[in-house]
Amino acid sequence: ELATELGAKDLTKYRGGEWPQLRKNSESVIALTTEELKRAQDRLDGTRRLEKKGYATPAELAADGLAVKRQKIELEKATEALRLLTEFDNPRKLRELEAKLENSSTLVARIKRQNKLQSENARMLLKAATETLTLRKANLDLLKEQLKFTRIYAPTGGLVVYPTIDRWRGDAIEEGGSVRERQELISLPDISRMKVVINIYENQISLVKEGMPAYIHLDSLPDCRFAGRVLSIASMPEPARDGNPNYRVYKGEILITDKLPEIKPGITARVDVLVAELEDVIKVPVQSVVGIENRQFCFIREGSKQVPVEVEVGLFDNEFVEIRSGVSEGDQVALAPPRPTEVPAEALPAGGKEPRVPVKEVARTHSALPEAG
Repeated sequence: ELATELGAKDLTKYRGGEWPQLRKNSESVIALTTEELKRAQDRLDGTRRLEKKGYATPAELAADGLAVKRQKIELEKATEALRLLTEFDNPRKLRELEAKLENSSTLVARIKRQNKLQSENARMLLKAATETLTLRKANLDLLKEQLKFTRIYAPTGGLVVYPTIDRWRGDAIEEGGSVRERQELISLPDISRMKVVINIYENQISLVKEGMPAYIHLDSLPDCRFAGRVLSIASMPEPARDGNPNYRVYKGEILITDKLPEIKPGITARVDVLVAELEDVIKVPVQSVVGIENRQFCFIREGSKQVPVEVEVGLFDNEFVEIRSGVSEGDQVALAPPRPTEVPAEALPAGGKEPRVPVKEVARTHSALPEAG
């Protein structure tokens, strides 16, 4: 309300006082500049007459001419200032003051409506809170009565495992601690049937299917291997680790089908999932295959030279890669082939062909050449 009152006074003050004063000052500047221009013109005319008679110098004539030009410029500036003040500044200032007054009036009406609604809401909340308090008192009395008969018993005897602490909630299980509804307190695992949770990288997720056989190696029993099968695979990847969006893994569960000795839940293990069984194929060590310009090559010994041969690769594991074409059984392939940058382009066979062109000999401290098998 105070803003509305002050806005009305500001608008009246501008209309009746500030704007007339601004316009009068601008008009006064124009009038004074006009008189100064007239005086400068009269002085210039007199100097011209004196100069013709030899009583004034050309320098004095030029100075009076310059003064006339200066006054003309000042008159143009004053006239333009009055035009801008009349056509732009005055309408804008009036609109700002009118809008300010209008907004203040609208705000007063809106606040009054809001206050009325808030009062109604407060009365409704008070009524609801009173009724809720009555119900909760009755519920509290019932819970106190039930608490006298509350006891929790394990269904069977066995190993007790505490759950993993939630890193967001930080709810550690300890004596005297507070627990929330549906919070997991302990679990009683059946160690006769165990499963392993594995991470499957994004580039391998299409190879792993439910029901595939697997072999589990427990770190606590390094000399033992247990059979299992893929129980389930997550449909969505895990959140990025350490903020790295390129690290994407899918969780999978492996059910151990072999009988287990007495082990503890939570131990670490390594799992080999059998995704395919290949028979009667040619394989070479993975380090023997070099990728150059989207093509795969092996380097074959021919005499004292190592020549590149384009190959077609198939499935692979951590040690060997299947060679579907390009290398024959008994060929000697380089375990330490040249780097892609050390092989000139002209030394590579043309695409789709298999000519063996010798490459520049590269010195190596170890160049074991096993036979492809």
